[in-house]
Amino acid sequence: MAEDAADRGQVVPVEVRIGDRTFRLRSDDPEGVLRIAERVDDAVRAVAPGGTDLEDPRVALLAALNVAGEDEELRRAWSERTAELAARVRDLAERVEQARARIAASARPV
Repeated sequence: MAEDAADRGQVVPVEVRIGDRTFRLRSDDPEGVLRIAERVDDAVRAVAPGGTDLEDPRVALLAALNVAGEDEELRRAWSERTAELAARVRDLAERVEQARARIAASARPV
């Protein structure tokens, strides 16, 4: 039922577990919230594997820094890849234009 409401853009309750705590949230994208919460939970457990005391702000801070670092790395890689693809597109466009010019030149009457 929550998925049906979310499909219509309605805000619905979503329950997530991060560390050893359960949080009740509201979202128009419950599946997205669950995916993000799982990523946050993984980050929390990575910095505090023996326990996940979210009362200690250092745990949340370190988890947030790790997630932000991963995000920054992905953004950098995406930016580099986008620049590479843009360069390839420009190169291909130039080659197409050169081929078009050669075809047009060879089709002119002598």
